[in-house]
Amino acid sequence: MGVWGRSIWGVLFLAWGLWLSGCGPDTIFLRPGLDTPDQHVANGNVLLSQKKLDAAFREFSRAQMLEPNFAPAHVGLGKIWGLRGDMEKGRAAMDKAEAVARGEIERQAVSEGRRFLESLSDATQDAVSE
Repeated sequence: MGVWGRSIWGVLFLAWGLWLSGCGPDTIFLRPGLDTPDQHVANGNVLLSQKKLDAAFREFSRAQMLEPNFAPAHVGLGKIWGLRGDMEKGRAAMDKAEAVARGEIERQAVSEGRRFLESLSDATQDAVSE
């Protein structure tokens, strides 16, 4: 086999190798820092401030799924339930948040969440009484 014969086989082998490497599944680059309860709650709060309730609910639910006893996730879910008009579920979520709250910052978040629900309840009562 001459020089050209070996060169052609080398090029064909290289092409075959490149073809095989392109036939596998797409690589999924995980960003573990973005799939944390804290990050989902932060996303949920941003979406909540934009009045995107369904998207915020998904974020808070994901945070709760990742860490079932994460008080800020329960606070967020409670706010969503209250905004959707289900005060009973909202209060239940706040009760759960209060039960699992760790530290002063989480307890303050629960208190703020309860005030938020009370303001919704007061606004609803005012609208009904008019």
